[in-house]
Amino acid sequence: MEHETQLIDRSGFAIEDFPQTLSAGHRLQERCLLPELMDDPRLDDQLHYQALDGLRRINRISRCSERFWPTLKRLATTMDRPLRVLDVATGGGDVVVSLSRMAQRSGTPMQIDGCDISRRALQYARQHAETTGMKDCRFFAIDVLNESLPDDYDVILNSLFLHHLTRCETVRVLANMAASCRRAVLISDLRRTRWGYFLATAGSRLITRSPIVHLDGAQSVRAAWSDTEFNTIIQEAGLGDSELTFHWPQRFFLKWCKP
Repeated sequence: MEHETQLIDRSGFAIEDFPQTLSAGHRLQERCLLPELMDDPRLDDQLHYQALDGLRRINRISRCSERFWPTLKRLATTMDRPLRVLDVATGGGDVVVSLSRMAQRSGTPMQIDGCDISRRALQYARQHAETTGMKDCRFFAIDVLNESLPDDYDVILNSLFLHHLTRCETVRVLANMAASCRRAVLISDLRRTRWGYFLATAGSRLITRSPIVHLDGAQSVRAAWSDTEFNTIIQEAGLGDSELTFHWPQRFFLKWCKP
């Protein structure tokens, strides 16, 4: 694949500094985990926010929040208080805002918050929630790889996060989520398939102009777990009795309910 036009920010960061791993003949049989442009602290704020805008559009088209909603709504009907939900690695907070809007429109009592290690992403998330009128959403900083999650949330979920992690980290995060939640763990993430790679490569260019998303989108699929790999991981994390389903566009959805 040809390189994108070089973009250099005020910190001296260049997109071409990153290894270009999407050459012809790449293999998807083996997982390839490499740093993504979005995770580089030198990335200019404008490029970072443009990428978050692009990811928000991709999540909307992929109906990411709609995968979580039926389970959340069902659980909320069993509560005598608002259902408390935490989105781990919330990024730009679009899943939190979208689910909060669904809860508001349906009259379902919920408190949906988000956490992330990136304070820059949290600032974007707070601004997004404010401009969309979802002022009750709370966003806070936490390093889920090295800190325990709060234990006062009924449901802990995440979207498009696990493919950023090593195998050991993925097992640890899943086990942490299961130990901390009161009712359920919900996960939505990419599948490493050829069709998924094609959708990420072509779709990201149709949906957003962000060169960060163009490169990271395809790389994310290369870093994603295969179905077999992820089934083994959930066993290791103690979530073997999970319900695992597959959805367009080449994503899996995991639902685990606490015994």
